[in-house]
Amino acid sequence: GTPIFKDGIKCMMAISSGVNSVRAGLFGLSGNAAGSAGIAKLLFVAALIIFVIFLVLALVAGKKLSR
Repeated sequence: GTPIFKDGIKCMMAISSGVNSVRAGLFGLSGNAAGSAGIAKLLFVAALIIFVIFLVLALVAGKKLSR
């Protein structure tokens, strides 16, 4: 698939990990909640970094095409 599709999957995984951490916290499983929250943070940061890289590449390519 395309990199944007892979980035979307990472965002969905981060959201589901965040939801799982909230659910685990509600049921008193604090160790599991901390693990899920850590995974969610990691996936969110990875998706954000990829987004910024592609945004910069698109802006650079757009400027080269407009010349």
